Amino acid sequence: MAVRDPEQATMPKSALRYRPIAADDQAAPGSRLVTRPRRHVPDVLEAEHGSHPRRRSVAPTPPAPTRRRMHPLLFLGLALLLSILLWVGINQAVTWGTQELNTLKYGNPRTFQIDQVVGGGDSAQYPSHFLALNLRGTVMILELPAGDPGKERVLATTTITGPDADQAVVTLRFVDISHNREPDMLIDIAGVQSVLMNEGGTFHVPTAVQQQQVLETLQQ
Repeated sequence: MAVRDPEQATMPKSALRYRPIAADDQAAPGSRLVTRPRRHVPDVLEAEHGSHPRRRSVAPTPPAPTRRRMHPLLFLGLALLLSILLWVGINQAVTWGTQELNTLKYGNPRTFQIDQVVGGGDSAQYPSHFLALNLRGTVMILELPAGDPGKERVLATTTITGPDADQAVVTLRFVDISHNREPDMLIDIAGVQSVLMNEGGTFHVPTAVQQQQVLETLQQ
């Protein structure tokens, strides 16, 4: 049962507020604080799912990605690979440059020519003309005694094999190996040397004794 506050008797009825007796007993005398019983507001989840609402599951937070460190051997392998590629590139460049220089100097097919007085009818005024020709891997040494094309003769013929055999350069040099005042012919084919001995203006393959002289001369 609610009682009217005596102090509010003179107030309009619209301004009166009612409160339970229990609230009046707890309020201090002369206080105008009016309390109302707390109403229970049903949870939306209770209305939808019953008296025991379902708990929402929270997805676990993924761990922060860790930065993978590269193995030191990986950098060592890359450095080795780059070194090999650089070495191959340099070799290819040197080979190409050498071939181009040889083409400018010796032509294609590779041809080498030289004049030399070797005896047998030639002289300083009319020296013999020598020609070394690499024609598709076949090397020929030709002589024109005293520069006369009508007396042309082939001194030696050999075949070389291997990659770019037709690009090998053949050069001739004359050295008095036997010390008989007749220059002998020293043939160089891509770094491989051989000798033809000169006797009276005629060239031939060295004998066993002459080969020893050749070896001693080449080692000096």
